[in-house]
Amino acid sequence: MLRPFDDGMLDQRELIRRAVISKRAARALVRDLERLRWLTVEKPARGQTLLKLTPEGQRARTAGEQLANTAEDSFRTQFGEDRTTRLCEALAALTNQLEIELPWYLTGYGLADSSLTGGSHIPEQPGPPRIPAHGTDWPVVLRDQTADAACLPLVGLLSHALAAFRIDYECGMRGHGAGLDFVANFLQFVGDDGVDLKMAAEMGGVVGNGRSVLERHLVVVVEPRQGRTQSRQVYLTPKGKQARDAYPHLVARVEQDWQERYGDCVTDLWRTLESMDQDLDTDVPNFPNTTDWLYRSMLAGSGARRR
Repeated sequence: MLRPFDDGMLDQRELIRRAVISKRAARALVRDLERLRWLTVEKPARGQTLLKLTPEGQRARTAGEQLANTAEDSFRTQFGEDRTTRLCEALAALTNQLEIELPWYLTGYGLADSSLTGGSHIPEQPGPPRIPAHGTDWPVVLRDQTADAACLPLVGLLSHALAAFRIDYECGMRGHGAGLDFVANFLQFVGDDGVDLKMAAEMGGVVGNGRSVLERHLVVVVEPRQGRTQSRQVYLTPKGKQARDAYPHLVARVEQDWQERYGDCVTDLWRTLESMDQDLDTDVPNFPNTTDWLYRSMLAGSGARRR
């Protein structure tokens, strides 16, 4: 959210385009950044919202850039200069073939929707350029084909690849109601006999009160509470089983499509990531949580308001 700003005013619509996030996510984040006093908001005319970083916001943006640079340096130290360079080259070759701009950090459609593009209210356009199906709040920004992705930082390149993969995965979901992060990190490990609520809470954010994302979207159902017992089971609904069972086939299909569409860089990317996997921590999730940072921003903004 802070990266697209310069030292002047920025129209909120332009911020949405530069950040490639949905209107609803932007509204929530702008509100919370204003509460943190990182942002000033002016509305000089109907339908126009102008934003500007405060001195505190400018310091936060600079600090964030430094943290990202430090993280990339640490990554290069951990995995070696040679492997990191090969990774960046493969990611840049992939990104250079994308037809639309994608976010520099994986972002859900909104606080309660971890999908990237927000569904299929607006149908896919096969193109060229190929425009994925998306919700009305998600911006379609065509990529400048003359821009070389080799100049992007590692975090941006990784986000572009994961976002593109998620878009293609969600195109094949056909309404089974669970995002790639929930399927990869939780649903694929749930058998027909269910799992304990404690495990479901840790892996899938299921709370048992009907309000968590998977419960509200009828992907899982939690056993009713019986007295004071703490042991409750979580089961997949037919929709949840469909999501679980379709997962390996959809992933395999996207991988095959990528090989045909993007060529050798996909093989290079696969081999480099595979060589890095053995050096990763075992508790790293299979796919990033795309709404966690939205919730953290909301909590931080609410804390600033209370202060």
